[in-house]
Amino acid sequence: MSQAIGVDLGGTKINAGVIDANGQILALASEVTPQTGSGQDILALICRLCQDLQENYQIQSIGIGTPGLVSDGRIMGCTPNLSDWEGRDLKAYFTQALSCPVVVDNDANVACYAEWKVGAGKGYHDLVVLTLGTGLGSGLVLKGELSRGHHLLGIGFGHMIVDAHGRYCNCGQRGCLETYVSGKGLIKTYLLLGGNSGIKGPEIFVQADAGDPIAKMAIEYMLDLLAIGLVNILNTLAPEQILLGGGISAQGEKRLLEPLREKVKGIMSMPLRKPEMLALARLGPEAGMIGAGLLALEETFGQQ
Repeated sequence: MSQAIGVDLGGTKINAGVIDANGQILALASEVTPQTGSGQDILALICRLCQDLQENYQIQSIGIGTPGLVSDGRIMGCTPNLSDWEGRDLKAYFTQALSCPVVVDNDANVACYAEWKVGAGKGYHDLVVLTLGTGLGSGLVLKGELSRGHHLLGIGFGHMIVDAHGRYCNCGQRGCLETYVSGKGLIKTYLLLGGNSGIKGPEIFVQADAGDPIAKMAIEYMLDLLAIGLVNILNTLAPEQILLGGGISAQGEKRLLEPLREKVKGIMSMPLRKPEMLALARLGPEAGMIGAGLLALEETFGQQ
C-alpha cells in the first residue's frame, strides 16, 4: 500500500507521520517548533523529521500543512507567528531537499481533508470544518471537492467580520470572528472583563466549572459570537454538516455543542434539520498530519 509522510506545522509543535491510504498512522515523530523566529530553523527541523521517516519506510510523497495563505506551494501571507515565512516556496524547497514529490497546503485545509476522507465528515459532499485553537482555522468541501476559493488561497471563515468596530486582527481587519472565538480571543475577553492575568485558555473553562462568574461570562460571550458565525455559514452555504475541531472542541457535547445548538436555534429563522448538522470533529490533534499525508497521496497518485 502507498505511503506518504504528513507534516503538520503548529505554533508549538511539529508533527510528522507516515500515513497510508486508509489514513492510518504507521509511525510518528514530533518536535517542539523552534521559537527562534527563523524560518530556516523550521525548514531544517522538518527536513530532519522527514528524512528520519524516509530511512525506515517506502515513502512515495510528502504533504505539509502550514499556517498562512498558500498558492502552488508558496506562502503568500497571513503568518504573523512566523516572521520570515511569507514568500517562501516550500514546495520547491522540500522537493529538492527530500528528493520526493511534495504537496503544500494550509493547515486548516488539510485538517478538513482528513475529517472529510476518514473522519466525522466522511460521506458528506458539502462540509465545513472549523478548527478552534489558538486561532480559528477553516476548511470547506463543496460539491465533493476541497475548495480553496477562486484565487486558490483558502477559505477564511475566521476572518468573517462580526463587529465592524471591534478588535484589531493580525490580518489588518477589525472585528474578525477569530479575535473573539479562539484561545487568544477567549483570554482577551476574560482579561477585559476583569479576570486575573497569566491565565491560559483551558484554565478559563476550569475556572467556570469552579463557579468563577468572569470565566462564565467570557465563555458565554465567545459562544454567542461563534453562534452568529455558524448562522452566517448556514445561511450562506447551507452545508450538510459543520464540524468543530481544535483544542476548544475538547470541551465536548455538553459544554460546547449543546449550548451552541441552542444559541443557533435562537438566532436562525429556520431550525437545524437535525442536530448532527453541527458536530465534533473526530481525528483530534492528528487531523492535520493525517490530512497532509492523504492529500499528498491524492495529488501525486490519485488515490483516495
